[in-house]
Amino acid sequence: ERLRAKLAALTDPAWPAELALSGSFGVACWAPDTELHQCIGDADQAMYRAKQAGRNRVEVCQGADPGVPETTTAQSRIASLG
Repeated sequence: ERLRAKLAALTDPAWPAELALSGSFGVACWAPDTELHQCIGDADQAMYRAKQAGRNRVEVCQGADPGVPETTTAQSRIASLG
């Protein structure tokens, strides 16, 4: 989320809206018993969800943590970590 916000802050307010900088990020949790390509695929799917949900946001992989609802965004996930 901090990286997304810093990227957005690079946009000059005088620039046309079409030139605004933004980023859509997908986050996945990797566990030692998971194949790396699966983790990358999960992050990729989360990134596409971020783009479909309006861009310029961070989405956490669905099922990344059994205690986290599938609709959790990175902001609420970060808050839950304390």
